[in-house]
Amino acid sequence: MSDGDKPGGSQIDDGKLHSLAKTAIKKPRPSPVYTEEGEEEWLIDEIVAERRRGREKEYRVRWYGYGPEDDSWLPACELAECEALDKWEVK
Repeated sequence: MSDGDKPGGSQIDDGKLHSLAKTAIKKPRPSPVYTEEGEEEWLIDEIVAERRRGREKEYRVRWYGYGPEDDSWLPACELAECEALDKWEVK
């Protein structure tokens, strides 16, 4: 990539540009599974971190069958009745 191709010219090296672009893109969730009742559910392997965003608490979830690069931050309200959250809160 030449300096003319990079946003901001030569002030941003390829490594930093890659990191910025990676964090700016929101990844979609993995595909849901369907219960016998036809409801959508997403399988969470585990919760790996938590943070506060304003008044809201968010949890970083690792999806079942996916690696850390696919982790997502979800608000606590989306994790109601979630076994992974129960396990995280016991830690």
